[in-house]
Amino acid sequence: MKRTPTLLTAILLASVAASGVYAKDQDRTQDRLHTQDHLQTQDRLQTRDQLQDQDQFEGVEKLTRQEREQYRQRLQEAKSKEEQERIRAEYRERVRERTSQPAETAE
Repeated sequence: MKRTPTLLTAILLASVAASGVYAKDQDRTQDRLHTQDHLQTQDRLQTRDQLQDQDQFEGVEKLTRQEREQYRQRLQEAKSKEEQERIRAEYRERVRERTSQPAETAE
């Protein structure tokens, strides 16, 4: 005796097929989100590197780590290009003063 598929069997098969499609959609969504996160991280790192590169000047190694951090922070918080230039000039002058002072020698 041959049985014909019942409505319940058809619904069960349809839900199994739909769950496979749903899982694939979730995977695609997660992949897309992961890619977006990765790109945003890369953008932030690139921006940070560009800021560090443009804010380097001759003698910057004469500044302490704290002074360099303060310098970068002040540049980022500057409200105009003119203010950024003023800050840069201030720090360049600070470095110039330090390089013109004779090195202290231990006796």
